[in-house]
Amino acid sequence: NLWVSLASDTLIDEEEFQIGTGLSYTADDGVSWNYMSQPVDPNVPVNGEGYSDSLGYYPTTTTVSNITFDMLQTDNYFWLTSFGGGLRRALWPQPLVEDYQFEVITTNGKPFYAFGDLEHVTFSLAGIGQLIAVGSANGVSFSSDEGASWFNSSFNSLQSQSIPANFIVSLFYWIEDSSFWAGCVETGIEGESRGLAFTRNKGLTWLHVLEGLWVYSVNVHEEIVYASTDEGLFLSYDKGQSWTPTGNIFDFETGEYFSTTKVYCSAVQSPGDYVWVGTPDGLAQRDGNNWRIFRDYSPAGVAGEELAYAYPNPFSPERRDYVRFQFRAAESGTVTIGIYNFAMEKVIEIREYIEGNPSHPDRSIKWNGRNPQGEMVNNGVYFFRAGTSSGTHWGKIVIIN
Repeated sequence: NLWVSLASDTLIDEEEFQIGTGLSYTADDGVSWNYMSQPVDPNVPVNGEGYSDSLGYYPTTTTVSNITFDMLQTDNYFWLTSFGGGLRRALWPQPLVEDYQFEVITTNGKPFYAFGDLEHVTFSLAGIGQLIAVGSANGVSFSSDEGASWFNSSFNSLQSQSIPANFIVSLFYWIEDSSFWAGCVETGIEGESRGLAFTRNKGLTWLHVLEGLWVYSVNVHEEIVYASTDEGLFLSYDKGQSWTPTGNIFDFETGEYFSTTKVYCSAVQSPGDYVWVGTPDGLAQRDGNNWRIFRDYSPAGVAGEELAYAYPNPFSPERRDYVRFQFRAAESGTVTIGIYNFAMEKVIEIREYIEGNPSHPDRSIKWNGRNPQGEMVNNGVYFFRAGTSSGTHWGKIVIIN
């Protein structure tokens, strides 16, 4: 089966929260999908502290901050880490979607309490067979018997080979090397440091690499380790001893480039050994030393689309890093994007030299929603003037924070 987690966000008292909107799985390679709501606990009587005598723990009855970040199939169970909903599992496979009944599991044997026990705030999973590792806000917990017993490995300032930080944002198990890899981020304990760590003895000792980086995910292909980080994609050809960055991602064919260093995930496609990476700025594929960048947009001036337009529109600078102005550039030259408020006062002007290509004329320029002084602009309707090789084009963009 292939499972996916669904999520959205919401504003509560002008504060943004994530919402778990459910799970879907397919047993026929995506031909059909089965949906289930985000697992929550039943509404039962609780005391003043939120503890339920009937359940024996502190239930999570809401989907707010109850979002599934990782999933894993072991021999007999389907597991999920749902942050505010904790670690849960259900017997699998089941013939019908309603047969999946999730139970709460705690790795320290204490009653589940998502807002009072950091080991119950779970984020990542890895393992195979009956071997499982759970990443929480208190390190990594290991089980060799599908959850019947657990061993916790957490940061210890007195031990140089302990895990470097307790918030485990990613986990990966390399079967051939019998090693677990953990992306670690500080929780506020003095001495913690973010980075990547790996262990070959189920958490008794850890080796620290890529120190200072936020490691979103790790995978291995033909003994090459790929680490996706906030500073790009790093490769190791010697099982983590040394690392090589892939550098900035630039599409020589189209002239497009990524304006972010963040790489959230990577995968290798065989045959061909194409490397794919997912970023906040789009998808990219590497073939040898050449990158191709893929974004979901409508070509400017095609099928009724404007010759220059902005996306996303409306644009929220507090939630998205930038807005893109899409246009056509069959010829090389300097493109100017002037942005004006509703009174037609110029807010900022962006100038960028664009390498034109008649075969791939689609280009874009980004804006972060700030004026030349670095101040975020106010909410409202703005106009833009795009001076390109194909002429001058006007458009409108709405800013909403």
